[in-house]
Amino acid sequence: MSAMLLWGFGLVLLSAFIVFIELFVPSGGLLGLLAGATAIAGVVFFWRESTMWGLSATLGVLILGPTMVAFMLKVYPETYVGRKLILGGSRSEEEAFAEKVKARSEEAEQRRALVGRTGVTINDCRPVGEVRIDGKRYEALAESGVIRAGAEVTVVEVVDNQIKVRPSHG
Repeated sequence: MSAMLLWGFGLVLLSAFIVFIELFVPSGGLLGLLAGATAIAGVVFFWRESTMWGLSATLGVLILGPTMVAFMLKVYPETYVGRKLILGGSRSEEEAFAEKVKARSEEAEQRRALVGRTGVTINDCRPVGEVRIDGKRYEALAESGVIRAGAEVTVVEVVDNQIKVRPSHG
């Protein structure tokens, strides 16, 4: 086998390896460009060997190159790096929406469980302010009037995730 063929095969295989590495090393496409240039250089070496080798290599790169890229695009979202880089990973839109709805309903349930609990205002509620209940900070709405900072309050109602409080008496 001649040196031109060895260089041709070596560069085409190197370009395939670089495309494979692109799956795991996020380079913004730079490795893909390098792989393309390497494949072209490999084809040039095949052309320098003979026309038959040149045509074969050109057809091989033109057919297998896009096929390999399409396969990688299919595989890429399932890799560790792909899941980290692609928003939403491999979840469908329905699964993502269902998770968001579930998280909102759990948060609403936690807020409804605050009814009857007592806390302390962090700042003045005029009528909106912040309260600390069980060591956690919440935005709250004074049921009526202004409640000064440091006052003890009781949660009386939760409507549309808005916590309503009134001063505690006793």
